[in-house]
Amino acid sequence: MPREKTGRGSLAEDGEPREPFEGIPARGFTLLKQLAEHNEPGWVRENGDRLFAALRDPFVLYLDDTTRRLAVEGIELQGGRGTLFRMHRDRRFARDARPLHEHVEAVFSQNGRRIGSRAAIHVRLDVRGGFLAAGSFLQPSAATRALRES
Repeated sequence: MPREKTGRGSLAEDGEPREPFEGIPARGFTLLKQLAEHNEPGWVRENGDRLFAALRDPFVLYLDDTTRRLAVEGIELQGGRGTLFRMHRDRRFARDARPLHEHVEAVFSQNGRRIGSRAAIHVRLDVRGGFLAAGSFLQPSAATRALRES
């Protein structure tokens, strides 16, 4: 089912997720493992829709739900469809012909986008598990100096 794109992911007007996040289904991890073994155009054509429905779409619900929970705590970071990175790989200049990345990843940022925010939390999910990193980019020199001196 296609999801509506909004600036804050797929949240309803009241800030609630359109659908509840109930976890990433086991079939999402099964398909991700199969993708790692068969990441070729034929397999992706045959199974891509199922992979996206079982992995990417629930991951977007996770981002939406976490954005809502962060807002309740007064933390102004947003995640959602607009902060999700593409699973399709740019193969134009690569020797590696695999059509998809073998993970889903996104950021929680202050502006609700992948780029243009000075601070972000990066979230990634693959067959080995999850990865979470936080960082900042292009901070004013006074803020960087204060951090270094603390």
